Amino acid sequence: MPSLGLGNKSTSSGLITPGIVTDNLVLKHNYNAGGVVPVSDGAAKFVKTDADYILLSDTMQSTFRGDWSVSMWIKPLDAASSSLQALMGSKNSTAEDWWYVGIDDGDLVSYYRANDDADNARSDGQVLSSGVEGWHHVAFTVKKFTATTGWLLYFDGAEVRRDSTQSTTAENWEAFTTDIPPMMGCQNNNGSPSNAFDGYMANVAVYGEQLTQAKVKSIMNKNYAGLTTSDKTNLVSWWNLSADANDSHGSNNGTLG
Repeated sequence: MPSLGLGNKSTSSGLITPGIVTDNLVLKHNYNAGGVVPVSDGAAKFVKTDADYILLSDTMQSTFRGDWSVSMWIKPLDAASSSLQALMGSKNSTAEDWWYVGIDDGDLVSYYRANDDADNARSDGQVLSSGVEGWHHVAFTVKKFTATTGWLLYFDGAEVRRDSTQSTTAENWEAFTTDIPPMMGCQNNNGSPSNAFDGYMANVAVYGEQLTQAKVKSIMNKNYAGLTTSDKTNLVSWWNLSADANDSHGSNNGTLG
């Protein structure tokens, strides 16, 4: 499996940091500074045709049995692709328990299946349609078995979908079981990468709660070092992806594939 992307960069010591790019990152606008500044010092680059990925070491099974959220900065290179590009996810061999968050035909999409009972959400309209380029913050949040606001999806801090999670049952939701750890940059399909993403990714977070819009806005312009104590409440893992694929908050370190 090739290393991630074309962004390998030699350091002053002659070492190579595979898959992490550090040049010309633009993730937010700092109005006080009067210019555009990066939130991160680096990002992971995924090349879809190479099926690049980052394999995590932990399944986070208990996290995905409850309320959960995944947020990150992305810069898609093929945002309007009509095929699913999974940003993160896993699927076990029986296909009874799996999840992913991603983009599809310009939409944000989130899918969850537990005990062969499925639920999903899709943004209202193509938030990443042609002409919407550059870096964007996305957050996929869910509260199990809840009417109206079970799913809440955010694009650059704005709500782009709310929906019920009542097409499944709380009992099945809590029966989620897997021995397949997630991959970033694709979905881990029983050990093989599928539905690969084409683009850049940074500041990826997994929470064991449904994030509020206020909390999404609080974390979106920060890396791990900038998080407050309240930002870290119910935080499971955080990957800056600025130098490597290590988990800054926990121990769910990733391996570049």
